[in-house]
Amino acid sequence: MLKNEDARTLAIERALEAYANNALKRTEEVDFRGQRTLLPVVTLTLDVPLLNHDNARLSAQLVDHPAREQLFADPTSAENQSILESILAATPQFDALKEQLTDLKQHRPGLITRAGLLINGNTRLAALRAIGASGIDVAVLPLDASHHDLLEIEMAMQMTRLVHQDYTFTNELLFMRRYLKQGKTAEQLANKMGWLRRGRKKVEQRLRILSLIDEVRSLSNTHLPYQIFDSKEEHLKNLDDEYENLKNAGEIARAEQTKWSRILAILMGVNKDQVRTIDADFFSDVATKRLVNEPEAIAILDKARRVHTSEKPDVIDELLGTEARSDERLDIKVVVEEMLNRPANRSDDGILLKELDSPFAALAEGARGAADQIIRDERRKSFFVEPAKVLRDVCLDVQGVIEKYSELSLQRDFDAKNFKFELQRLQDAVSELAKLASSKSSK
Repeated sequence: MLKNEDARTLAIERALEAYANNALKRTEEVDFRGQRTLLPVVTLTLDVPLLNHDNARLSAQLVDHPAREQLFADPTSAENQSILESILAATPQFDALKEQLTDLKQHRPGLITRAGLLINGNTRLAALRAIGASGIDVAVLPLDASHHDLLEIEMAMQMTRLVHQDYTFTNELLFMRRYLKQGKTAEQLANKMGWLRRGRKKVEQRLRILSLIDEVRSLSNTHLPYQIFDSKEEHLKNLDDEYENLKNAGEIARAEQTKWSRILAILMGVNKDQVRTIDADFFSDVATKRLVNEPEAIAILDKARRVHTSEKPDVIDELLGTEARSDERLDIKVVVEEMLNRPANRSDDGILLKELDSPFAALAEGARGAADQIIRDERRKSFFVEPAKVLRDVCLDVQGVIEKYSELSLQRDFDAKNFKFELQRLQDAVSELAKLASSKSSK
């Protein structure tokens, strides 16, 4: 890396001089100040460009990075440039990009300022360095390009996906918020994103989702990386839709309870279809029906029960002179906070572990089972299935357990006591059903 800005500027000026004297001139069209502008494309050695610490593709990673303050205080130092390069090398598809550049060479140029700061092409520069390439092709911006111009250009180039790698979901959300903070409107942002239909609503939903992610992050005593939400885009959109429906119907309390119930399930790794079944009463049902043999999980839920008092009596209560009523509810937000702040649930870098602490693992298993039951019930209702078909499905499930029992019972984490407990519950249910069937047939 060249040591100072003067050296970088001089290298770019010399490349432009050579470009001016070259008969064959390559250009790149860029949206600059509202007009399509042809910029000269030159080839620079890999030590000239500076990686951009304000790169929106890395917003989420840099927010959580332990060296963030150091990076922003002196982003051009060799040490901090090396940190940026290592972060880029850890992004999705980096290895695929290296292979592409090795096989096909560089197809599209990056974009650079006269001072050597890369506006587009940061990941490509890191990949070209990794494969030992000799240079990088870049389009050079006008000398008077301002910070505002750079943001507009980045929005136009990156958000319309005219680059090799897509943004992660959370980086996209952070960049959208950053763009609006520059004084732009939701309509302008929607146009930049290419959202011609319902553009404003799409922008508003994504900003609500980002606010929700920040709300969840605020519950953690240590940093909770944005990246854990990158694979949860559909989960969060479905959650937002349900929340808005309940809120617009005036059911604010149920909206909040549903929100935190789904957030808990998402953080525990429950899949998208299962999460969509979750409502405000979901975990109360899980506690009563699926955690009867899990005292630690029940204890966590019991600790989260709060006494709520209605704001005012209803009409009948007023006529009878009754005071406002109180009832006990499960505050799932408390459970989310407990889960996030248990060290056993988190890795050293803050990521939630797949193997959760035992009470939360039991809670997750109960949630998946309850959600699957809801899905099965809905499927049966939709096809008007006879009770005999339901029993046939259950029988097939039991047959599957029988076939795998010998193998499963030898596993280290097999809980024989819990298995016998659930088996007894099944036997009791079958006995009760047999009595009902017998009494019906005798009439």
